[in-house]
Amino acid sequence: MEETLGSYFKKMREQKSLSIKDVAGRLHVHQRSIHAFEENKLDEFLAHVYARGFFENYGKLLELPVKDFLPHFEELWDESRNREESVQKTPAYSRSSFITPRRALALFAIVAIIAVGTYILLHAFSTARAPSLLLREPAEDIVTHEYRFTVRGSADPRFELTLNQLPVYIDKDGSFEKTILLQKGLNVISLQAKNSLQKTTTIERHIIVE
Repeated sequence: MEETLGSYFKKMREQKSLSIKDVAGRLHVHQRSIHAFEENKLDEFLAHVYARGFFENYGKLLELPVKDFLPHFEELWDESRNREESVQKTPAYSRSSFITPRRALALFAIVAIIAVGTYILLHAFSTARAPSLLLREPAEDIVTHEYRFTVRGSADPRFELTLNQLPVYIDKDGSFEKTILLQKGLNVISLQAKNSLQKTTTIERHIIVE
C-alpha cells in the first residue's frame, strides 16, 4: 500500500512513542485534528492557513524536514478540497439529508407544537369574545293563542346556555330546543349564553298569549 503524508506522520509519531493525546497536548490542538491529518482528511480544517500551520507544527514536533514535505502537503490539500467540492455537488437526496427517525421525530414535534399553539390561540380568541347565539323561534316578538311554545336556535356547544335561568342542552351540532309553558298575557323569554370567561350574550323576546 502506498504511503501517504498522513500515514508517514503517524508512523514517525509512533516511532517516537507519542500518543495522539501527547501530540494534542504539545501542539495545543484537539485530538480530532490529529486524527484527521493522519487520515489525510484535510478538508476537516476550516482553511488552508490552519491546515498548513498544523502541518508545520506537527512536522517540527516530529523533527521532520517540513520544507521537503510541503509539496506533498499542497497536493493533499488540493485533493481534499476537490473531494469536498464533489460532495457538495452531490444531489441532496444522496447525502445526509435523508429523513432519519430522529429528524422525523423532530419534525413531528414541531408540527405538534404548532398545532397545539394554534388551538390555544383560536380557543383564546373565541372565548375572549362574547359567545355567538342565534334564536330562530321566536325570531321576533309574537302574539299567540297557545299556552305551549318551543324555543329553537343554535349556540356553541362549549358554552353554558340558559332560558329564563334554567339550563338548556345544546346538541353537538350546536342546535337546541326547549318547550316552555306560557301564561295568559305578557311572557318574557330571556335566553343567555355564557363562555368560560363569563362573557355573555343575551336575547329577549316577548310572547303575548291572548
